[in-house]
Amino acid sequence: MKQKGKYIVSGALAGVLNGFLGAGGGALLVPLFTSWIGMETAQAFPSALFVMLPATLVSLAVYLFTGRFEYGALLPYLLGGVVGGILSGVLYDKLPQRTLRAMFGALLLFAGAKAVFGW
Repeated sequence: MKQKGKYIVSGALAGVLNGFLGAGGGALLVPLFTSWIGMETAQAFPSALFVMLPATLVSLAVYLFTGRFEYGALLPYLLGGVVGGILSGVLYDKLPQRTLRAMFGALLLFAGAKAVFGW
């Protein structure tokens, strides 16, 4: 039961972060999965994506119903996201886990600096 509680708390935290930051919850889940729950890195990244899909859809629905959605910007990002998702899915098993962790850490540092300093 203790492990299930960790899953529920992790998912709730990721959902809140996702709602505020737009899919940022996955960035929280990977470290929670690996350090708090003890999941292997190779499973943490795809598991975070799997958890974030329904949370992202719920957040999107809320934004759609409250009128805070810009349709004009959707298509180019959607197409790029599909291409990037396919490429990363194909390349994921070919990259060492250390490289994936380094890329993830660099992304978090960049995003944090951008958020703090407003670049």
